[in-house]
Amino acid sequence: AKVLSPFFKPKFMYSLRLNIYRMIGSDDYVATPNLKLTYLKIIKEDLSKDMEKIKLKTLLIWGDKDKDTPKKDAFIMNTKIKNSVLKTIKDAGHMLIITDPEIVSEYIINFINDDF
Repeated sequence: AKVLSPFFKPKFMYSLRLNIYRMIGSDDYVATPNLKLTYLKIIKEDLSKDMEKIKLKTLLIWGDKDKDTPKKDAFIMNTKIKNSVLKTIKDAGHMLIITDPEIVSEYIINFINDDF
């Protein structure tokens, strides 16, 4: 992104840039351009020390094709949160509750019932 971004700075490239964001599944980034700075601050914030403070049993549910928050982040969280369980959904992206509500619900119910 850093290498290509200068090419998309001119105003005449704006619509092409939006189409590329949509193609790679970043519709939320396109839908809220006013929040760009906030979004950039959020994704740069390191919360790993805070994760180590979590003591409660924690369920992490991840789409294995998530482009917004890659699976490597799930493994980091699972390692940092000592009492966590990581469940992945095959061929799923970032919006799990929308695309795979049945699987997400099943994971949550099983977690609550302690069936993991």
